[in-house]
Amino acid sequence: MAGVCLGYDAEFYLSQHDRFLHDFAHRSNRMQTITDGEPPRIFLNILRIITSWDTLYYRLRSCFDGYASKVYPAPPPSTKTDGPAVYDFHKQVVNITRTSKDEMTVSVLNHDTSEISNIEADLVIGADGPDSFVRSKYLPNVKRKYVGYIAWRGTVPESEVSMSTRAIFTRSVSLQLLHLQHCIMYTIPGPSGSLEPGERVFNFLWYTNESEEALEQIMMDEFDSHRHHNIVPAGHVRKDLWKARVDAGKRMPLAAPFLEILVKIQRPFIQVVTEFCSPHAAFEEGRVLLIGDALSLYRPHTAFSGTQAAFDALKVEQYVDRKISCQEWEENVLSYVIFLR
Repeated sequence: MAGVCLGYDAEFYLSQHDRFLHDFAHRSNRMQTITDGEPPRIFLNILRIITSWDTLYYRLRSCFDGYASKVYPAPPPSTKTDGPAVYDFHKQVVNITRTSKDEMTVSVLNHDTSEISNIEADLVIGADGPDSFVRSKYLPNVKRKYVGYIAWRGTVPESEVSMSTRAIFTRSVSLQLLHLQHCIMYTIPGPSGSLEPGERVFNFLWYTNESEEALEQIMMDEFDSHRHHNIVPAGHVRKDLWKARVDAGKRMPLAAPFLEILVKIQRPFIQVVTEFCSPHAAFEEGRVLLIGDALSLYRPHTAFSGTQAAFDALKVEQYVDRKISCQEWEENVLSYVIFLR
């Protein structure tokens, strides 16, 4: 489980396309800094809609194809204007070709059968994340680059945390600023999407500078010692490394509220911070588009990835409705990348 913060464009997207009425996030209008022995101080006044990736994913998925999950067991009713929507599992796009002036062909590998099939498409949207196949085909030199630091991450159920620490972290995004490193904490929905006090989860991140040489050990799997590329998943972080991280937090020490959360994390995971920025977003005369993390990857503490994806999706809607041209669409999404940076 991981947290996600959304901004204004994500809020607007949801106001237009979310079919659920109940809340799935809480709103924070400020970020605060925490220092041991001192009251919290306002660091920045900024809107953040705070939720978890699971809660957001299953909400959007339920609206897309009516998928029922433990978070949203009852999908919203369909409407007369709904078109067909199919979410295919175990499929991988392996090629995209232009077959006519107005049509693309997408070749898809079925990992269950090892068969490749072709799909004819009027429009191909590359929303396939930072390791995008679509981007690699059209912009092979635009790749993820390590920026020099990583995030040590984990979550702790609110019910396991003292009332004094809960009171500090409940409503605001909280930071502890340290020399060449910092910690971030915020509250996210529980595993079932609950926002009720006592059922939520604290989401912890500790950013530290690490050399590329150090990554060889940090990213090594606890069980088979293979080197993960960008994320060491929960349950696979080396126990000796995590103990050393907790011990470092005690020595510094981290502010008491942060330290309480750190020592209670049972399933940490590690994320290498990478970034890239694509110079183009439209290809094949507007028949192929790049959006979201496939177009540009932000550092996670900026909390812009979800907001960028929402903005890009809204602009795709305008493009498909012929309210803007392909050139205008590309200018819009690339300008937004520059604006957020």
